[in-house]
Amino acid sequence: MILAAFLIAASPTMPTYEIQGDGYFRLERNDEIVYVQDGAFNVKDGLLLHRTGWPLTPPIRVPKGATDVSIAPDGFVTATIPSGRKTISQIVLAKFSPGSGLVKHDGVWLAPAKPRLGNPGDAGFGVVALLGEQRRVDRFQRDTWVAPQAQLSRATGETLVSVRSLTEVTKSTIRLDDIAGITGPLASTLKNVDLGPAPRIGADRVVTAVTVQSALRSAGITQKGVRIAVPDRAVVRRASRVVMPAEVEAFAKAWIEANIAEIGPVTLNTRLTERRIVAGDLTMRVTGKRDTGKSLILTIEGTVGGDRQFLKQVVFNKTAAAALTVKPGQRVRVVIRSNGVVVETFGKVRSVGAGGQVTVSIEDSKAVLSGFLQPDGSVEVKI
Repeated sequence: MILAAFLIAASPTMPTYEIQGDGYFRLERNDEIVYVQDGAFNVKDGLLLHRTGWPLTPPIRVPKGATDVSIAPDGFVTATIPSGRKTISQIVLAKFSPGSGLVKHDGVWLAPAKPRLGNPGDAGFGVVALLGEQRRVDRFQRDTWVAPQAQLSRATGETLVSVRSLTEVTKSTIRLDDIAGITGPLASTLKNVDLGPAPRIGADRVVTAVTVQSALRSAGITQKGVRIAVPDRAVVRRASRVVMPAEVEAFAKAWIEANIAEIGPVTLNTRLTERRIVAGDLTMRVTGKRDTGKSLILTIEGTVGGDRQFLKQVVFNKTAAAALTVKPGQRVRVVIRSNGVVVETFGKVRSVGAGGQVTVSIEDSKAVLSGFLQPDGSVEVKI
């Protein structure tokens, strides 16, 4: 725990605070930066000074005559002045990785390594709380911590952009409100800011505060009054699903049935593998057809939102007409397919053509229809 007992002369009854989690106060001592874990401060000459007499860095200036100085969970220092409540500044903390070589000397910490800087409440940094108040750091930093941020936004007039640690998107481009909760006066303006393309499947796109700041600049939006909170690691992923072989095979068979008069009877003979694609409505179409004499090979393209997701080849064996034994005058079973309706009847073979094409006369109606001989000896007619 880092104790922060703020001893403001103008506010002797000010409560005692503590920082829950990691972080060091940064003090400017002559020409160097030192670090402390206690936070006993007072005001002198309009500056918030540590009990050692050294100011915070960046310095926090308290307006003359300010009273009721208080600290928000994210380190914002506010005070009451004659014109009303005012946000003065925000505390900046330093955080060091393990083994960074911190050394304590004369009551302060010296660091040979450069620290990571952040505000209280940023991912990995502690938050300011009343001494003994049961507030957990992870709760402040969670994506669901919305209501207190909204309250702070109303109090400070800021717009808060809280980037989630993990977001799955379905679109090819990313908007700011896809990956972040936005509260404050500029929320409606910021939500449609374009952050660029979504990552491909299997790759994460890392989002940082710089990512958001650059997008705001590109959109011509001023960053004044906008505060951006990003976790230690915030990533965007492309939502996806798996296409099973049966789904592609079913499409290929339906295409064959629709073109049976041109192609003739075939049987499926292929082994497909499943494929992960981006989430969304899948559209398939045949982009190529190759007849080897013994086989028919279809090339099938799958797209989502106009973006190609896969190309697969489906192989069909061509059924040899010579293997079928029907002759003119022979009675055969006739299967008639029309707009999804299947009717079975009988007819007599009138003629047998190349490729297994058969002309039959339906017994009941005497209608003459043309179809293809199937391996089971029936004639399939598609109308």
